[in-house]
Amino acid sequence: MIEAFDRAAKDAGVVADVHVKIDTGMGRLGIRGDDVSEFLGALKKFENIRVDGVMTHLAAADDPAHEDFTGNNSKNFKLR
Repeated sequence: MIEAFDRAAKDAGVVADVHVKIDTGMGRLGIRGDDVSEFLGALKKFENIRVDGVMTHLAAADDPAHEDFTGNNSKNFKLR
């Protein structure tokens, strides 16, 4: 997908700003934590893509009953 995005940006004559989503524990969307370094290294070859932000999803951040889960998600995100 990133190859197509890079190609479209190149064809448009722009550098596309993107946000990278890090999967910190839900297992649904984003780059798995163990793959972040490899992904960012591979991303360097795309001249028309610029990482403008990094994010994750804290699914239970507003639920005190899941403080441990949210804490682990936060910790995993900070380590990446």
